[in-house]
Amino acid sequence: MTVPAEPTAPRPVVVRATPADHEALTHLWQLFRHDLSAVTGTLPDSRGRYRDERLRAALAGDAGWRAYLLRLALLHVLAVDGLVAGRWRWTAGPRRLDVATAWARPASPAEEAALAERAAEAAAWWGLELRAG
Repeated sequence: MTVPAEPTAPRPVVVRATPADHEALTHLWQLFRHDLSAVTGTLPDSRGRYRDERLRAALAGDAGWRAYLLRLALLHVLAVDGLVAGRWRWTAGPRRLDVATAWARPASPAEEAALAERAAEAAAWWGLELRAG
């Protein structure tokens, strides 16, 4: 009987949020509150934003409140015409979005451009600098 190999996926790490994480956490909080609104019925304010006083308390270090991050990389499949053509992963780090690709075959210029466009959209949405590699 053979023993399966250890998984090669990066292990998640929990760290205390720093001021460098505040902008990304503010975006993540809005996503969290949006998803939760399906259960709670909460609506955004007139600016289209959900309440964030709990997040602000945690980021400010108010008594009893702390903000932590679970750092891990997410892996996505690159599909071209419905077939797997490779994979890409992104990691949201302090003030940046790292995107790494691994094509299963050489990518066409159009495919490279389409991936670059999507990565730039994601970085802009998160309000982060894009680092592609």
